[in-house]
Formats: sequence, structure tokens, C-alpha cells
Amino acid sequence: MKQVVSYLLSCILLFTVFFFAPTNTQASGSPQIVAGTATSVVTGPDTASGNAKFVIGSKSYTATFSIVFAIMPPDANGVSQTVSSHIFTVKDSKGRAAGTFTTSDKGVLRPVPNKPGFFTLSNDLKIVSGTGSFSNTKGDIHTENLLDFNATPPTGSTVLFGLVTN
Repeated sequence: MKQVVSYLLSCILLFTVFFFAPTNTQASGSPQIVAGTATSVVTGPDTASGNAKFVIGSKSYTATFSIVFAIMPPDANGVSQTVSSHIFTVKDSKGRAAGTFTTSDKGVLRPVPNKPGFFTLSNDLKIVSGTGSFSNTKGDIHTENLLDFNATPPTGSTVLFGLVTN
């Protein structure tokens, strides 16, 4: 339990650092901080979906997303490599459609010691395409996830942060 609490506090600290970092409205093409949170639920043997809230620079967004993933067999310590792809359908702060973006991801899935059914997933998402306001967006987003495979269906809680250009 202590390790789970420590992990969650680390995620909150990282989120706070990125979320409250000073931002200015930046010119197109300038790197901007992205930070937010998400929740997800497993919808099939290799799929999941969820909701996210995030900020890019000074602009707030919400999104629904779908995930297709593969988990490689675990090593002797129970650690698995993962590959996945997210498709985010984004709305601006007024609820208007802002566009979509797709990521290509690599991650590491680790069991939480002394917490059967709980895993952490450190995931690196690379934005590979987009539409609408995100048609020229490029960048990398890192996520830290706490996954509960005891829940029916399994669920996840996520903090995300990174740098993107538009």
C-alpha cells in the first residue's frame, strides 16, 4: 500500500509541476506544455476507452479516446512491454469539436508489489497524425497509469504530461 501511495503522490507532483508551470500564448510551432488526467476502462481483450481533461499551453480541452493495445509476455519479475495506439476526439473549453489526434505508443507494465491485480503502466505516446485544430500537431506525451484488474471491467487512472507543437 505504501508503494501505491508513493506512486500516486509522485504522479500528482509531476502533474502539478507541469500543470502550474508558467505558460504564455505562444506562436504557432512553439513547443507548449500539455498536462492533464484521464480515466479508462477495458472494453475488450485488446481495447479500452476513456475520457481525458488536459491543457495545452493556456487552452483547456476534454476528449474521449479509444485504445488498441498489445501486452507482451512478462519477464521473470512480471514486467511486460506494451505497444498501443490512442485516438483522441477533442472538444474545446466551450464543448465545440476541435479535432482528433492519433498516437503510437510504447510502455512498460509493472505489477504493484503486494497489491495483486494492480499494475502501473509508464507509457510514451508519440502524436503521429491529427485533424482539425490538431492537423499539424506533433509531440510526445508521457503517461503514468494505475490499473486495477480486480475491477469489473478493469479500470485505469492516468496523469499525462509532455510537449507538443501545433
